[in-house]
This record gives sequence, structure tokens and C-alpha cells, in this order.
Amino acid sequence: KKIPTLYIFNKIDLISSEQLKALMKRFSGSIFTSADKNIGIDELKTFISNLASKKHIKKTIKLDYSNLKILDSIYKTLDILERKNLEDHILIKAKGSKENFEKILAKLKT
Repeated sequence: KKIPTLYIFNKIDLISSEQLKALMKRFSGSIFTSADKNIGIDELKTFISNLASKKHIKKTIKLDYSNLKILDSIYKTLDILERKNLEDHILIKAKGSKENFEKILAKLKT
């Protein structure tokens, strides 16, 4: 299984522009940051967010009112995108890991 790798260089404000250019050339595709000067931080956050979201799926859960005890688990383990309270059930659109959805769906079957 291939694990994504990314080189992150911090404190780039402490080196010369020539040194930075050399690093950027040698390690293209890396992220260069300075937390002190707030350089590259948004790029790093975006990379991490995109990496994390690749492992998440979106699903809609139909929850009968008789199963409301599971609602707390749903909110604790999934990111809720939308909730509709209907006459005889609740529809919840959520995003989360496949494993967390499987746990929730297993609770619904018991």
C-alpha cells in the first residue's frame, strides 16, 4: 500500500532567496512554509484537508424515530451535511469514513 509522502520545509524566512530557490528546484512538489510570516500555511492546510477527505464518503441515512438513541453516535462520528426531519423519519446526509458508516449501520440493524 502506497502512503502519500510530502516534504514540508518550515522557517523559510530564515534562509536566503537563493537557498530557497535551490530547495524548491531540488524538492519540487514540496510545501515551503514560514509559520512566523504566515507563508505557505494555507497551502499546507489545503493539502491536509484534501488528503483527509479522500478517505471519506458521503451517504444518506434514514433514521426512524424509534432509533433516536443512535442519533448521538451519528453526530459524534460523522460530519453532518444536512438533516431533514420528516413525518415518520429523519434523513441525514453525512460524510465520514467507511468504517464509521458501517458501525452506524450495524447499530441500526440491531
